[in-house]
Amino acid sequence: LRQLTFTSGQSAVYPVWSPDGRHIVFKQRYLMPFIVEADRPWQSQTPRQLPPFPNEGGGHFSAWSWSADGRRLAGWWADHQALKTYVYAYDFETQSYERLTEFGNNPAWLRDGRRLLFHNEGRIYFVDSATKKVREVLSAPPYEAQSASLTRDDRTLYYTILQAEADVWLLSLD
Repeated sequence: LRQLTFTSGQSAVYPVWSPDGRHIVFKQRYLMPFIVEADRPWQSQTPRQLPPFPNEGGGHFSAWSWSADGRRLAGWWADHQALKTYVYAYDFETQSYERLTEFGNNPAWLRDGRRLLFHNEGRIYFVDSATKKVREVLSAPPYEAQSASLTRDDRTLYYTILQAEADVWLLSLD
């Protein structure tokens, strides 16, 4: 067990490994994500922060999945004013963000580096990052499907189902 970050009271959350295992991207509250080298001690590196979002105020970006080729990060922008989330991809080469959807979060790249899986309001979707075409994959009412992912060969989908049960009970103190 080895501590990788020492963020001085700021939480370091949502760590995502790069495909080559050399880097980790993580999030701190109200800040753009940082990238660190996983094999170097904290004291001997300078975390590299992703550039700010263009023309997007009142929100934050969370990185969630690294493409298999290591060239892009997928994540979501949480717009605090509109109370919405949008799936985005960040391209390391161009250092730019691209909006892929008008809703959703927790995107996960497929091995082809083009399509992503994401969820929104209890449903799971695919989006093609080239065409931006969105297709619903799974809905399981009355439950909410969340946090979807795929096995390494992209042949099996697994996900979390949010299920709430509530009953009223009466206790008699006889």
